[in-house]
Amino acid sequence: SRFCEQVIARPEVADDPRFATNSTRVRHRAELHALIAGVFAELPAAEILDRLERADIACARRNSVEGFINHPQLLDRHCWRTVDSPTSTSCSSTAPA
Repeated sequence: SRFCEQVIARPEVADDPRFATNSTRVRHRAELHALIAGVFAELPAAEILDRLERADIACARRNSVEGFINHPQLLDRHCWRTVDSPTSTSCSSTAPA
């Protein structure tokens, strides 16, 4: 109910018999996925995360490889070091613990 009301702003979906139980949601997975994807396609990722957090639904942002490598906490903790590589002049590696 919180997801339908607060995240996708479609409270009527919570009362739809196709999605009333886990087994019916699984049976109608393609329809449910299309509905959610349609709503999410219109929203920036930050807004989706904000809605999920306000609804107290566990969530996390998925980073690209570049986003992971350049994550501020990893950079601040000096988690990367440059090492020589036989295939290039240098590459990044996690620092030893």
